[in-house]
Amino acid sequence: MPRSPPTSICPCCGSTPSQQTGYLQFGVRPNVISETSKLLYHIRAPSDDEKNVLVARATKCFQAAALATGCEIDLEKGVEYKELIHNEALVETYKKHGEALGKKRFAPWCRTRRRVHGRRNVSYVLPTMHPSFDIGGGSAMPHTRAFAEAAATEGAHLAALRVAKALALTALDLMSDPELMARAQSDFKAWKESRASPK
Repeated sequence: MPRSPPTSICPCCGSTPSQQTGYLQFGVRPNVISETSKLLYHIRAPSDDEKNVLVARATKCFQAAALATGCEIDLEKGVEYKELIHNEALVETYKKHGEALGKKRFAPWCRTRRRVHGRRNVSYVLPTMHPSFDIGGGSAMPHTRAFAEAAATEGAHLAALRVAKALALTALDLMSDPELMARAQSDFKAWKESRASPK
């Protein structure tokens, strides 16, 4: 039996590797063999290394399925998103303003959270952070009807305004405090150097 890749669990948010599938085009009748089909497949993992392993394994699975069924396969890779690297200087400044505005709880500042966005790749080029916040939806998960309903409440709007103010004040501090800006850049440089050093 082939050995499975190691499955890591993020100690911060509990993220594990996941796959998401969307069928874009396929047969519409059970007794008619479709000439073509299209599949959209997302692979996420707590680290870039683990993601690359899973992508390679999934690619072989697709190729094997095509070979077994006598089909041709055309694989097209989309945009890849890296881990999200939070800048400590930005995080501390944002938390300071958030607490001053009455924010009591902060979500884990985790690089492996499953949100997919371009800011992940930006964080490899510039000091970055990506805060998330509670909108009062209880256990409602994003991209669901319950979450959309929670996002339309006054409490969610007030929470968004508070976070927007904290972000604006963080930006103001960076623009007006050369030492803070230098620290943010220094933290980012130190991270890049540690990443480039041999392990």
